[in-house]
Amino acid sequence: MKSFRPTCLLLFMLWIVVCSAGKVDRQQKIGRLYEEALALSREGNSTAARQRLLTILQLDSLYAPACFALADLDHESGAVSDEIRWLKTGLRLSPDTYPPGYRFLAEMLYKKGDYAEALASIERYITFKGEGDPAVALLHASCRFSVEAMAHPLPFHPIDPGDSINTAMDEYWPSLNAEANHLVFTRLVKGNQSKLAQEDFFETWKDSLGWHKALPMGPPIQTPENEGAQTLSADGSVNMGEPVNSGAWESQPSLSADGSRLFFVSSRAGGKGKMDLWMAEKVGTTEEGIPLFDRVSNVEALNTPGNEFSPFLHADGTTLYFA
Repeated sequence: MKSFRPTCLLLFMLWIVVCSAGKVDRQQKIGRLYEEALALSREGNSTAARQRLLTILQLDSLYAPACFALADLDHESGAVSDEIRWLKTGLRLSPDTYPPGYRFLAEMLYKKGDYAEALASIERYITFKGEGDPAVALLHASCRFSVEAMAHPLPFHPIDPGDSINTAMDEYWPSLNAEANHLVFTRLVKGNQSKLAQEDFFETWKDSLGWHKALPMGPPIQTPENEGAQTLSADGSVNMGEPVNSGAWESQPSLSADGSRLFFVSSRAGGKGKMDLWMAEKVGTTEEGIPLFDRVSNVEALNTPGNEFSPFLHADGTTLYFA
């Protein structure tokens, strides 16, 4: 009987050579497309860069660098969900080759409110890179706090005060007097072709019929410039001068219920970070009844090298909320 094995073996070897050559050609094409995508991205042509990267994944669905590059493009365009999807895909394909991917994924998951997943991702990053970076330590602590806070929610039942206060514009930073019938807040008033949008103070009063339509506070408090955040004392009137106000940026004040301490945010020199929490103490009252504040100090125990914002001192005088 004639044997076909030598011929079959020869054909098999030829098939290996052809397949190997085809694989090399495909990898070369993928490398070329990837370099083109990076160059196009640097030039700002994200559409063409994305097309190259998607073509790569059609050629090789396991090519993780293309997934990470697509995540970068989605990050630039603000497509959070798509960025998360590509980061997860890339890290699943290549769990150990791109540690920063875990940090980026944690940042996006935290931004989206998926705190448990964000915590797992930043802890995976820390196994590679450690927690020496202050920004990583802050994200790690924020994830841990958020997971714990979500697991132990406090009773909270918000009620819409209605269109006397709320509009299609942004309203924020509300302050109430002690009787809870005088409300002052900030509204971001839309601009037009000749005027930019700006923040202004509005106020409203409540009676038996509910809240009256909010109106601008007007001069002298209202000016052509931004008025962005305020607080009310229990009697409804506070006006600050030096040393609370300085040549730096000050905003977002919160006054204690007894009027003895004022917390605020400032970029002034002498802090630990960019924007810090500061506190001033009441030292007296003018003949006109205006409180005087001094002894301005940095709240060192709470501040970090980053930014601290939005202090709010609870009426109990001992609980301070901030961001």
